[in-house]
Amino acid sequence: MKISVVMLTCNGGPKLKDVVEKLSRQQVEAEVELIAVDSQSDDGSCEILRNGGFQVHSIERKTFSFGPARDFAFQSSSGDIIVTQSQDVVPIDETYLRVITDGIVNGEADVVQGGTASPPGDDTIFLWDRKGRFYFTSEGREFFQKCGRIGLSCVCLAISRDAWKATGFGETPYCSDKFLQRKLVEKGFRISRTRGPVVWHGHAYDLKALVKRCLNEGVGWRVAGAKYSVPMFLRDLTVGFARNASPWCKCVCSGHARDLGSIFFFQIRPICVLIGNRVLKQVVR
Repeated sequence: MKISVVMLTCNGGPKLKDVVEKLSRQQVEAEVELIAVDSQSDDGSCEILRNGGFQVHSIERKTFSFGPARDFAFQSSSGDIIVTQSQDVVPIDETYLRVITDGIVNGEADVVQGGTASPPGDDTIFLWDRKGRFYFTSEGREFFQKCGRIGLSCVCLAISRDAWKATGFGETPYCSDKFLQRKLVEKGFRISRTRGPVVWHGHAYDLKALVKRCLNEGVGWRVAGAKYSVPMFLRDLTVGFARNASPWCKCVCSGHARDLGSIFFFQIRPICVLIGNRVLKQVVR
């Protein structure tokens, strides 16, 4: 049995050292292969990866697209099981690879979604990400009803090589994991999740990055076959905000929500997802 860990990287920053170190200390009864597809990093990320045992393949940053980049990374690997994770995903402990691949090794699943949690005490993570309310909008509701209650995310995911070969990510610019999930379900592959979080993960969005993320999610959901209707948008803008009004008031009054992105998040997200899903022709670079 061989496990391939694949990452897409671009200027991973200081956290990448922690990621590489934690991966080097994994306790798993399998050969582990480390693969990175890097988009022209200029901050020393490639050196960190190579020093940590990664095979590094380079692609042009201007041509980057999630689906093709992930397929290229998977094609560059040789493992029976492929674990794909983001460059800022830090394994909680040395059992990470064993836990996330157990279901596939034991023949109980073809795909396993790894649980994530915000790094404890890290106030740089976006407020509503830390509080587990980032995905309060309903654009994926019908998708998950048809494709299972588990939302796949390449932030931290294990998949058998056979399942990936039968589906692939395709020409998906964003939300490539949801596109993959739809095809996996259509072909009858079994999807499960870990019982608890296996990695630390979170994003530090400023206003510009937040808007870009939500616009691109709208585009990605359209590519995956999910439409964000105007009634959904209006419900999220009103009822969705009302459901989050209490924590919002507490965070604003206490000063925890002090930047524009945090204060107006419950309006920014539905507006941007709607624009991305129904107006934009391509992702925002």
